[in-house]
Amino acid sequence: MNQIVHLKSRAVIKLTGKDAAKFLQSLITNDANKISNSSYIYAFMLTPQGRFLYDFFIIKSGDEILLDCQAAKVTEICAKFQMYKLRSEVEICKTDLQVYASSESFNDQSFIDPRSSALGFRTITSFLEDVNACDDDYHELRIKLLIPDADLDFVYARSLPLNFGESPLNAIDFNKGCYIGQEVTARMSYRDAVRKKLYLLEWSGNPPHKEEELIIKDKKIGYFLSARKNLVLALLNIDEVEMLEKAEYTVNNRNIKIH
Repeated sequence: MNQIVHLKSRAVIKLTGKDAAKFLQSLITNDANKISNSSYIYAFMLTPQGRFLYDFFIIKSGDEILLDCQAAKVTEICAKFQMYKLRSEVEICKTDLQVYASSESFNDQSFIDPRSSALGFRTITSFLEDVNACDDDYHELRIKLLIPDADLDFVYARSLPLNFGESPLNAIDFNKGCYIGQEVTARMSYRDAVRKKLYLLEWSGNPPHKEEELIIKDKKIGYFLSARKNLVLALLNIDEVEMLEKAEYTVNNRNIKIH
């Protein structure tokens, strides 16, 4: 049976006008020329210092461009877009459309998640009543796949996307033109300056909180991110992890295993 999850933390913004794609091209980390009616692209908007602001799943629907984005940030995103609009012929508005994840395609607007095909399909559509799965199952799978969530794993205006493996997850095009934060992002990549990455941890005991520090042998290794059941994502220092003598430790009465 097709498992359908309503992603309530997501909302949809609509862009129209002849300059819509050109307008996005100067703001997002991926190439807006890839936007089509047949697939999503995934992208970020960054600060000038290359820090995370928002993430978008973007698709074209006829003459409209739809942006699946963080529901908690919709008003802020629209205001930011208006600020950058200047004389561009583009209209920006919120919609009542919803976002769903599913194990199988269920309409013509269902497309494979651009971050990983293992996450199944993603769909922008009107409200559905036949949702039959909870988002805990979705997030457990996401964590197993080492895929971060914008609300649960990124820290607004602080996180550096390359630390989260976002280039392999198809969010950044290093061959496109300029965008906000490009210089820092490109420099980190070209200089191989990434010192942290995501790890999957198994734990027992009380669940960790987001940004709670992981300290092993009096050294700060990194910090925890989102968790489901006995699995947790953690952003850890690569060198510190490689220096550990073993993969399993007891930390604050928790048994921790680093994969």
